Amino acid sequence: MDRSKTIALLFVCYGLVAFFRLMAPSDIDVRDQAKQGLYVLDVVQKGSFFLPTERGSKPATKPPLYNWVAAVVSLAWGKVTDLTIKLPAVLSGLGVVLVTFLVSEMLFSKEVGLFAGLVLILNYHFTNLSCTARTDMMLCLFISLSLYLFLLAYRKHGEKSIYTTLIFVSMGLGSITKGPVAFLVPIIVILGFLFFMKDVKWLKSMQLGWGITIWLVIMLGWFVPALIEGGRQFFDIVIYDEMVNRFLGIGTRAEKTRPFYYLVGHFFGKFLPWSLLVPSAMLSYWKSKNRTEKYGLLFPMIWFLSVLIFFSLSGGKRSDHILPLYPAASVIVGQFWFSLVERDKPDHWTSHLRTLSLGYLLGCFFVAMGLLILWTKPGLVQAVARLVLRSPEKIKLLEDSVRTRTYLPMLTALPLAITSILGVAFALKKNVKALFIALSITALFSLSTYFEILSPEAIMRSGEQKKTFCLKAAEKIDSFENLTFSNIVQNSVLFYMGKNIRSLNQDEALEFFRSTDNPYMITTEAEYLALRRSSNLEFIVLEKSEYLISEKEKYVLIGR
Repeated sequence: MDRSKTIALLFVCYGLVAFFRLMAPSDIDVRDQAKQGLYVLDVVQKGSFFLPTERGSKPATKPPLYNWVAAVVSLAWGKVTDLTIKLPAVLSGLGVVLVTFLVSEMLFSKEVGLFAGLVLILNYHFTNLSCTARTDMMLCLFISLSLYLFLLAYRKHGEKSIYTTLIFVSMGLGSITKGPVAFLVPIIVILGFLFFMKDVKWLKSMQLGWGITIWLVIMLGWFVPALIEGGRQFFDIVIYDEMVNRFLGIGTRAEKTRPFYYLVGHFFGKFLPWSLLVPSAMLSYWKSKNRTEKYGLLFPMIWFLSVLIFFSLSGGKRSDHILPLYPAASVIVGQFWFSLVERDKPDHWTSHLRTLSLGYLLGCFFVAMGLLILWTKPGLVQAVARLVLRSPEKIKLLEDSVRTRTYLPMLTALPLAITSILGVAFALKKNVKALFIALSITALFSLSTYFEILSPEAIMRSGEQKKTFCLKAAEKIDSFENLTFSNIVQNSVLFYMGKNIRSLNQDEALEFFRSTDNPYMITTEAEYLALRRSSNLEFIVLEKSEYLISEKEKYVLIGR
């Protein structure tokens, strides 16, 4: 397969997985996606270019590049929607796949690039974040791009090139996406690589003075106007709390500190099935006597370990912090698997791979069979749910989900069971190439099964309920200028109604109704009843949501 067709195949695979994820149930209140949406609304509606706000007053906690891109996409689309605020992450994920292929091709071959690209695409964490309205995937893109540009520059053997300048441009863009970490991580990886290559003097070729100047110009081009606009509140929230406190795990972040090994566990859980192979691939690298292989793997190994150690040293760890090491892990696993396909390694490494793959495939098979049994015998759902979920509301939701969406197990769990068995057969026959294909397809169907049936968003379906309520409420409102909110904690309702404003307290809500002609208000059912008890005003309930298990409440649209 030639190079262009290989890249096209990776793009098609990524598009297919992203489509499945975007079509699956989701809730933009999860991972603060609705907050990101409010920032985009502020950029589009008010032109808050340097310092968009949440609910009209609280400064954005991250730099604004993601918001700018989402705003451009939304303007091109015609309006701000939950899809347009996710598209920058989707496009960034596509860019990370391309960079991973290019790094693999440079270090090994386009065939390894294909293997590495598929490994990157077909895991839970990367798939989920590539369709999540957060800055993490865009940060991963700029970190990965900076490191790829370094490899291009390093291959010039000390000659001046445009790549050294582009490294710092990429770092700058990453820094106005999620802060200086986009500068620190690539620098640590580059220094580590040059140290092991005994070539630290190459740093002179990077023109550090000029490069850091470029990075500062990009960074300060946003930071100074934002500081002027936001003042001390901006500095305390964005710089001190989000960057210093979060990394050190002090102040407001002290209660969120986690042990050093926290990210290791998340990597093995969220990069399945490929994470199972990383220890074997690293051990194989350590024992390898192939100088070409050892040289090629040195950079991704240092990349992987540098990111893992750097964020493990942070006090305020989050599982999403390990996203920038996934391209390196994909190159490591992709090269390991391809070398086994080409029989460049002793047979005992093939045994390792087959054993680990069998464990994953059998696990997927039993999960799929369990879902199919529940599908054919819905009465078992309650018994199982009582043992696992320990929540009457979730028991009913899972039972309703199985009963009302009977087609899903046929489209997800049944293919998962079939591909798992095929993978087991290939593993037993020692057909490594066919095993990789079967494992990749099994990973695809396991992702689809999780997102469509097993994820909390699929079980609770609160995201769809809130969106449906807002669409119906919008049809009942004559003037959106007269719409406000009271006691609304979640941002999604404000986002879907296109209003980035503060939620009123009870006294303010009553005053709003007294002083406004033709008023409208969205609030909780409990708050609505409290308003009725505390005043003699007459309210009309124009729309009411279903019971939202995530909020344990109903939303209502009221008027007079």
